[in-house]
Amino acid sequence: MRHPAFVTTTALACLLLVGCTDDPVGPVDGDVTTPTATVSPPPTAPTPPPLPEAAKEETTEGAIAFVEHYIDLLNYAANTGDVALLQSASRDCDGCTKYIDNYKETYQRGGYFEDPGWSLVAPFADREGLDVVVVSEVTAPAVTYVPSPGAQPTRGSNQTYSLRFVLSEGSESWVVTSFSGES
Repeated sequence: MRHPAFVTTTALACLLLVGCTDDPVGPVDGDVTTPTATVSPPPTAPTPPPLPEAAKEETTEGAIAFVEHYIDLLNYAANTGDVALLQSASRDCDGCTKYIDNYKETYQRGGYFEDPGWSLVAPFADREGLDVVVVSEVTAPAVTYVPSPGAQPTRGSNQTYSLRFVLSEGSESWVVTSFSGES
């Protein structure tokens, strides 16, 4: 059996601890408090890049504008997994298919890319028969790649590539028929 003084002392200590707070238990003097919440807007999802009018021109300048658009499509597909526009912008292009398959398969597995996006630097275009060849340096910032949920992220490094695009005239605009590294 416990000693009555122990029980009384313990009960008194608990009451003192509860009573030693400056925070009121409820509204004071009829004040009503309304909790405030800061709501951040949801992150904006990337939107598909529209085809610029310049990219429809059947000139070397139009071909360069189309390659710039194609780079935008690559960036969009890398960050969303949506490869439909990228597929429609190419025809019989092995290099294109490799990127399309990589993006599609990664997102189907639940993986993703965090890609700041490629940029063209000083593109140059020249006609080769009915086709136009566009050669350009491409800067590629470091990309984070997560192949599947729970997988360890892999972070790349900043890169600069020299790429070669061969374009043919399509029904509405150019299409990429070859995409490769330039040696």
